[in-house]
Amino acid sequence: MEIRNEDGDVVEDYQSDDVEAEGEEAMIEGVTATEEMTTYICQYHESTQVGDITIETE
Repeated sequence: MEIRNEDGDVVEDYQSDDVEAEGEEAMIEGVTATEEMTTYICQYHESTQVGDITIETE
């Protein structure tokens, strides 16, 4: 999985390691949300596992 900006580039190297077996999990830890982050995407399932990121501040 990756966190990308509006240009489609990975933000701050926020991407998980590749998984080798079906059902194996991957995580991205230590993420600090910024306005630059616009999209979450799975590199292997880009057409179905993709979503917008909305940063809200109080």
